[in-house]
Amino acid sequence: MITKDNMETLEADEDISFITALTRPDVQALVDSGVIQLTLDDSKIGEVSDQDNPNKRYCVCKNPSKAIEDQKTLDALLEKTKEELEKIAAYKQATTVEILGARMGKAFKQWHTEQYINWRVDQSPDEEKSRHHKVVWSFNCDAIQRAKRLAGYYVIVSNVKPEVMSCEELVRSYKSLMQVEQALRRVFQEAAGGGVVQVAHVGRQKGLPAARGAYRG
Repeated sequence: MITKDNMETLEADEDISFITALTRPDVQALVDSGVIQLTLDDSKIGEVSDQDNPNKRYCVCKNPSKAIEDQKTLDALLEKTKEELEKIAAYKQATTVEILGARMGKAFKQWHTEQYINWRVDQSPDEEKSRHHKVVWSFNCDAIQRAKRLAGYYVIVSNVKPEVMSCEELVRSYKSLMQVEQALRRVFQEAAGGGVVQVAHVGRQKGLPAARGAYRG
């Protein structure tokens, strides 16, 4: 995947063609803005254009098996979060609002679920360090439903012209580039001694992007 900043850099250069996948937040943003409608039948591919970005082509794909897996994973993470928050809320020793908040934050970081939880810590009026601060939390049902609606969906974005590659060809090309990326990552990781590897699907070939990689140890 290419970050938003790198995407803007690529779009500024008309000689560069790219094929990449959108991040989950970027897909959600397009859904919220009405650019993408999640109405695909299983295993079908739909092409969407954005009037505000006419050079971009969005290929919306759905993997039904991945949808089931994603939903089960989210349910499991939410259950783990619930168990941890209930433990925090039932604290016995006197503590501060800040410490309770830090414990909540640690749980969210561990399970990657903060966006699905509404929460606050109400301070006791009696003293700063107390056993009577109140941890209040609930599931953000709207956020959870939005996430479940995205389950199994992924979006390929490209500026390659339709006359050069169809939407189906873009998806196949991206999947093949993913295999190249995995191979490059292994090579660079060996060279970097386990360093962080970044690989982007970009290139100046006419119509067909190439994979390029870099690492930093």
